[in-house]
Amino acid sequence: HPERSFAFIIGADNISELRNWHKPEEICRAVRLVAGARPGYELAEIDVPAGCTVEFFDTGEVDVSGSEIRRRLAEGLDREELVTLVPSAVADYIFDKGLYRA
Repeated sequence: HPERSFAFIIGADNISELRNWHKPEEICRAVRLVAGARPGYELAEIDVPAGCTVEFFDTGEVDVSGSEIRRRLAEGLDREELVTLVPSAVADYIFDKGLYRA
């Protein structure tokens, strides 16, 4: 889709770990990195890897991570609980596709 501009949206807590990912320089070249605030992370103090440009935005500090949601789903989190963490359309998609189940 050359006519589209893509962004990779992650929590600010993952930015400092980006240098440990597989081929982080390719990720930085391929997409625009956008990071949302996370509890306990001051956006101005995050160590952005060399060669990466990151746009930070204030999310109001969402207090749940994708890793936590995936873990809880694998442990049997039901849809009613999931909609307290993500929008109902996201919960529907996760359950319709059977994602993150052990």
